[in-house]
Amino acid sequence: MDMAQTNNKLQARKKMGYAISETANNFHAHIDMFFLLYFLTDVFGMTGGAVAALLLVVRLWDAINDPIMGYVSDHTRSRWGSFRPYLLFMALPFAVLKVLQYTTPAFSMAGKTVYMYVIYILYSMVMTSIFVPYTAMLPSLTKNYRERSSIASLKTVVGMLGTLIVAVLFQPIVGLFPDEKTGFQMAALIFVVIATIFYWITFASTREQTNIGKKEKYPIKKMYQMLLGNKPLLILCISNVFSTMVNVVMAQTLVYYFKYNVGNEGLYPIAMMVVMLSLVGGSMIVPLVASKLGKRNTFIAGNLVSIIGGILILFTPSANVILFMVSCGLLAIGVAPTLVLVYSMAADCVEYGHWKHNIRAEGLTFSFLGFSTKLSSAIGGAIGGIIFAITGYIPNVLQTPSALFGIKAQLSIVPIVLAMISMTIIRFYRIDGKLYKDIIDDLEQRNITE
Repeated sequence: MDMAQTNNKLQARKKMGYAISETANNFHAHIDMFFLLYFLTDVFGMTGGAVAALLLVVRLWDAINDPIMGYVSDHTRSRWGSFRPYLLFMALPFAVLKVLQYTTPAFSMAGKTVYMYVIYILYSMVMTSIFVPYTAMLPSLTKNYRERSSIASLKTVVGMLGTLIVAVLFQPIVGLFPDEKTGFQMAALIFVVIATIFYWITFASTREQTNIGKKEKYPIKKMYQMLLGNKPLLILCISNVFSTMVNVVMAQTLVYYFKYNVGNEGLYPIAMMVVMLSLVGGSMIVPLVASKLGKRNTFIAGNLVSIIGGILILFTPSANVILFMVSCGLLAIGVAPTLVLVYSMAADCVEYGHWKHNIRAEGLTFSFLGFSTKLSSAIGGAIGGIIFAITGYIPNVLQTPSALFGIKAQLSIVPIVLAMISMTIIRFYRIDGKLYKDIIDDLEQRNITE
């Protein structure tokens, strides 16, 4: 009997209890994805080049911080498990730092820059202490190959509903206040209060399976050896950087496109609703497509759809808003397989790493995935800042043709190139249903003979 395919199914309420924290994750992550670049340039007052430097410095620190958090969570032993305690204890500090991130202090520009470096680095560290344990819980919930795709799909769909709420409501909430400085701070406060509650719900409604696999301890010096020795994980994470960047670049640029290229900021929430509904719809069908084509081929197909969407955007005049929104929806559908499958595929990489190194390291594996996702956000933001600097973008003025093209290029040419790179890399990912079954069978045989 194929134990990996028939056992370890979760009740729907437990799946939902786990998935709801992805809404909280997306409240935090997508406020940044949609508005951080705009907030830092047009509200906080930093230049595009300064923003690019900030984002890259923070992510360089994450290259050290994220694997350490993976190591820490793998070695955590408590009555609540290895991962759940972080949802309980770190949710509140996470919320406080988010509000401080969107606070504009009455300092000089130099003082504000130092302030943002300190707050953003601390915020990113606490983010890691939530995101890594949360995502690392997935392989401890079930070993069922297809069930993991089902859970990942539900997690993504529920999370995207949170993203839709951010996209549609965050900017109008900001507008309720007398100025954008106050508006951003208060809107962030509202969203993170709800996010904190969701994290606590997940803590209360989930349980980590103690018999999912051995929890061997491993020396910290072996972390990078284990990561570099997990070839499928490396391929997945590198591909994820480029594929996720498609979503990052699109999300952060749309507000500029409607403000400057179209000249109607009021259309932005509508466009984001189209994008988010497309992501949700695409995410819902991913498990079905993956069951027919396989996870890797579905990942590739998504990138092809993103390329088609980018081409349509490139040749759509700014006056044709409807066609532009449809093209953005197509681009979003292409991103959906990445957002769904990357967690399921990373969970499979946990088993691969356990099989190869005889050490089960969920936290370390998902810390590397989390780093790749945050790196995509940083590089995507840096790309925006660099393009703005090159094309002569100046906040809150009538833009030159060069600056307007730079905005449009971020929605078309950049995603096309990124999707092409991603689909080329993921072709070398080799874990499929058959290999996964062989790995699980071998691991179970080892447990019997040991």
